[in-house]
Amino acid sequence: IQQLPPDTWSALDTATLSTASISGVACQIRDERGEILLQTHTELPSEPGRNGIGVHDRLVNGQMWRIYTREENGLFISTADRLTERHTLQNNIILAATLPFVIALLGSLLALWFGIRRGLRPLVRLKSALSNRTPTSATPVNIGNVPEELAPVIRTLNTLFRDTGEILHREQRFTSDAAHELRTPLTAIKTHLQVACRIGPERSNEYLCQAQTALARLQQTLEQLLMLARVESSEDWPASRPVSPQHLVGITREDYPSSPRLQVVIDHQTPVSLPLPPELIAVALKNLINNALQHTTGDVSFRISLESAQLYCSVIDEGGDLSDADLLHITRRFWRTPDSQGSGLGLAIVEAITHRAGGSLSLTRHTRGGLCATVVLPANTA
Repeated sequence: IQQLPPDTWSALDTATLSTASISGVACQIRDERGEILLQTHTELPSEPGRNGIGVHDRLVNGQMWRIYTREENGLFISTADRLTERHTLQNNIILAATLPFVIALLGSLLALWFGIRRGLRPLVRLKSALSNRTPTSATPVNIGNVPEELAPVIRTLNTLFRDTGEILHREQRFTSDAAHELRTPLTAIKTHLQVACRIGPERSNEYLCQAQTALARLQQTLEQLLMLARVESSEDWPASRPVSPQHLVGITREDYPSSPRLQVVIDHQTPVSLPLPPELIAVALKNLINNALQHTTGDVSFRISLESAQLYCSVIDEGGDLSDADLLHITRRFWRTPDSQGSGLGLAIVEAITHRAGGSLSLTRHTRGGLCATVVLPANTA
């Protein structure tokens, strides 16, 4: 309309301008006299904007229209749209906006449900594997391929089961060994006491002495069993304080301070820090020295030296030669040679203490005969 010449409107007597009708949308332009200059719907009333400037609703041919009228340069421009078309358009817009969102939301929830179900499937297998285990089972858990996030949990569980299995095995072995080993001295004590009660007083002292000997053996076995159980338990030992080799030798020789057959050589004088209390290390060394003194009539050499942050404690005796089979079984619990009078727990305790301290025990035949037992312990110079 703006592109028309200025005198176009004054030359027109009727509304000669028209456009194609659009369903549901109408437009009308009037001049100040109310004459229609342009309209899209001839069925509309001559004055769709007669109610004034602005927005208002009118009923046209039984249908409600919403009309907006404004004045611009002496022209009244009215636009109208049918409310049914407006509502249809609104519904289509709502449907077009919400339907894809709802479909995408449902699809996302379905994919999420399948994803979570698949992701939790290893946990379901783990639950099934754990529920089917016996309380004393120490076998590792194996549920096939697992996600990378679950693999550390499986490794930790298997480590826990392994450690628990070792503890149960030690307890069962301790119970079995104690029941087997304590039966013999208890039977001997009972027998000697019964015989002493039946014979006369003049001969009862002999059997009472034998019962006392069996009782002493029983006491020694119990003490060593308790020490072995304590070393192999999960008890937290106190931190070791720096100790000099002389002090370690001193607490080791408390049981036999004046033995002429024991020769002590100390090659290191500086105090060292050990992974276990020195009293516990001394128990291992006492057992080595006591074992050597019992199995030889000759001299026993006890040497302490420090090399490369490791403390070497060697006990060498001149006892009888041991076979290769004897060296393999010598650290087993309650294993002893036929002529031995001990409980068979001394070297087992030594091995348990060195293992707890992170060290090692080596048993070899000496070149001059006898046994060379060496305990190697990690040590830091104080």
